Amino acid sequence: MTKVDVTTIDKGMSADILKEGLSLDKSGISTWLKEKKILQGDEKVESFKDLTPWSRTGGETYSATFNFSTNKATYSLIAKAIITSNPEKRLIDWTKRRKLLLNNGIPVSNWFWVGEATIIESFYPKTYKEVSNVSELIKIAFLLDKLGFTTLKYLDDIRCDSNGNPFYIDFGFDLGEPSEILKASAKEYFIKRYPEREKEIEILYHPKQPYFNQKMYLCPSKLNNTK
Repeated sequence: MTKVDVTTIDKGMSADILKEGLSLDKSGISTWLKEKKILQGDEKVESFKDLTPWSRTGGETYSATFNFSTNKATYSLIAKAIITSNPEKRLIDWTKRRKLLLNNGIPVSNWFWVGEATIIESFYPKTYKEVSNVSELIKIAFLLDKLGFTTLKYLDDIRCDSNGNPFYIDFGFDLGEPSEILKASAKEYFIKRYPEREKEIEILYHPKQPYFNQKMYLCPSKLNNTK
């Protein structure tokens, strides 16, 4: 048995590896990471650490965070399990919405693996308040509103990487469904949080602005392509 540096906590992600009949050694952890399409190429696992246990982190999800290191890089990840009724259908909805945002220029969280009503994605350590460029939050607000989403506190569904780059991470109830009607919920919430930037965001919503007239992709064929 080849050992790696493993740190576990009760009800952490390591428990899921054990439930799949794999051991917490180099072979077992590597097999699990490869099955989840996380381990890259010829990387060799050197450590695995549970960071937080599975716990309720939203109206629709339980989450757990963990990291692992290889001979080439360190990865910080979060697993999200959807706990609503008919979770597999809900995951399909999340996937469609995420792809719609991505197709329209909104940066979204990087998904490594999706299945069994669970998502494993990159963990972004900073909140929207630590964004490197507030104008990026304005752009996201405008695109959400133009796609017709009636969002609830959209900024709370954005997290930033270590460099302050923003990513939309939640595609559930708070995002809702798109429509062909321009909304203003994201704009209004942005102004509530950044009243000093009201003039800047209002400019984007003026019909004479070229950015206002950019095409949005709401084609059903695109929504149904969940790859």
